[in-house]
Amino acid sequence: MTAAAKIGTHSHTHDGLRPLNARRDMSAVAKVIEIAFAGQLDANGRRMIRQMKALGRFGWIGWLVAQLVLPPAAYPLGFVWEQDETVVGNASLLPDGRYPGRWILANVAVLPEYRHRGIARALVTSVIDLAARHGGLELVLQVDVRSEPAHRLYESLGFVTQTTRTTWWRSTDARLPAEVGTAPQIRPRRDDDWPQQYALARSLFPEGLLWPSPLRADIFRPEPLSGALGLRRTRHWAWYEESGRIGATLTARLGAEARHWRFILLVAPDLEGIVEKPMLVHGLRELKDAQLPTTIDYPASLATDALTSLNFQAKRSLTWMALDLRDGNAQKLRV
Repeated sequence: MTAAAKIGTHSHTHDGLRPLNARRDMSAVAKVIEIAFAGQLDANGRRMIRQMKALGRFGWIGWLVAQLVLPPAAYPLGFVWEQDETVVGNASLLPDGRYPGRWILANVAVLPEYRHRGIARALVTSVIDLAARHGGLELVLQVDVRSEPAHRLYESLGFVTQTTRTTWWRSTDARLPAEVGTAPQIRPRRDDDWPQQYALARSLFPEGLLWPSPLRADIFRPEPLSGALGLRRTRHWAWYEESGRIGATLTARLGAEARHWRFILLVAPDLEGIVEKPMLVHGLRELKDAQLPTTIDYPASLATDALTSLNFQAKRSLTWMALDLRDGNAQKLRV
């Protein structure tokens, strides 16, 4: 028996748990997320909330338009909690389209005045069961590192921490320190060295580099066709030691809307604290003509001095967690 079943619903009202109706609930869910995560949403999240609220006012027509202009997160599977015929809680379930069997738990939100009543647990356990019924093998989520109640809830349900990353942002008008020189060890990564770079990534970040997908080789493979056409959206630099070993790499990927560069920094443990700053400086100088902001997700405890000295600003720290839906213990924890 899940927590949702234990709490139950009241037969004389519509109060309680029910499946999310993306068409009918879009505007109400957007309002819950906006209030519950006030001050935590990034620019993309705020824009999606505004669009969900606007389109939600147009009923089924707005829902149809949303499927054309909004990401899948705007019309997911999942559950809501109603109280007095008002949506006061939500938990969404999304498939990871690139990896069958991997599902994403997102937007677990309860209005402040309805917290500490078991609503969040009921929503999450119901989503876990729904993912399992869809043949899910793994359920993943991100949670703000400061949210201790959420961490306790997810851990009690069997979720395991994979990593904690801080998102750093650097604006276009930030200046580079004049005293930082160029390190001769840093050169463009040779195309045939991509397997060595991929191996370094697997040793450092087995959970993956770009949320929510697992680590994949195509991040590092050469792009001969796009490079020849002058359309290269990914660039790589490496720290080459005299032995031929690659001790560190920096990858710059142009964002989907070409509005910022995303850095991926890989540093062998024996070079931590030595190469991060010169690697980042090299990449920023190489990209200076692009005049675009730069963002990087990096382990929360690493390279903070280097990033701060280069005028990166820490925006938020998120813990990645995962639940193995093939593990029988996960079901036992929900009973």
